[in-house]
Amino acid sequence: MSRPGLLEGTAVAAVASLGGAILHAALLPLCGALFALKILTAIASLGYVAYLLRRSPRRGGRLATLALWAVSALAIDALAPAVGWYVAGHLGLVWLVRAVHFQRSTPAGLADLGLVAFGYAAAVWAGLQTHSLLASLWCLMLVQAAFGCIPARLGHPAAARERDPDSDERFERAHRAAEAALARHVRSL
Repeated sequence: MSRPGLLEGTAVAAVASLGGAILHAALLPLCGALFALKILTAIASLGYVAYLLRRSPRRGGRLATLALWAVSALAIDALAPAVGWYVAGHLGLVWLVRAVHFQRSTPAGLADLGLVAFGYAAAVWAGLQTHSLLASLWCLMLVQAAFGCIPARLGHPAAARERDPDSDERFERAHRAAEAALARHVRSL
C-alpha cells in the first residue's frame, strides 16, 4: 500500500478538525473544558493511529501497536502534569507510530518528529490568536498531512539507493505472473 499523499492528508485534516470541534462542543457541557479536551485528545489520537495503521505498508505489528498505544495513553493520563503535556504525549505516540510504520531511516524519523513539533506549535499559535479549537485542530492536522511527503529514507545517498526487500519480492511475483500469462497466451494461439 502506498504512503498517504498530501491531498489525502488534507482530507483527513478537514474531517478530524471538524469532527474534533463538534465532539468537544458536545462534551463541554457534560464534563467541563479540561476533561473534554483530554477525552478529545485521546479519541483523536486513537482515531489517527487507527488510520495510520490501516494505511501502513507494514504487514505485521498492528495489534501490538494498538496495545502499546493503549498502555501508553493510560500512562500519559496518569503522569501528565498539565493538559499541554497530555497533548504532547499523545502527539509523541502518533510520531512513534509513524516512525515505526512509515519511516525507514533515522533522519526520516527525525524529520517526522520535527513535523509533529511544528504542528503542535502551529496549533498553539492558532489557538492563542483565534481562541478557536477548530482553528487549532486544523493547523495541527494540516501540518501533519505533509508527513507523507517525507521520503521514507533520508540521509546518506547509499541508504537512499538501497532497495526495499519487499519490492524485490513483489517484482518477482509479478514477473512470474506475467510469464505465466504469456505462456497461456502462446498456448492458446
